[in-house]
Amino acid sequence: MKKVCITYKMRAGDDVAETCAVLPMTDFRAASILTLGEDSAFISPSVRGSVLRVLENLALIQGYDYDGFCGAEVL
Repeated sequence: MKKVCITYKMRAGDDVAETCAVLPMTDFRAASILTLGEDSAFISPSVRGSVLRVLENLALIQGYDYDGFCGAEVL
């Protein structure tokens, strides 16, 4: 299991914010996101994978809409 820090953008009207979330995940998911970035099936908007859904909900909790993946790194 790895801890991956994912940086993402959020938007609320004209207000744009960038933040990060540290998510524990399986080595398989981590490798996919670290290698493929937003093209990973776990974070791709076209596939709507499990990690994308987590990020969308984190943005909603903060009063924003998810606006895109910026990057990821292992902690």
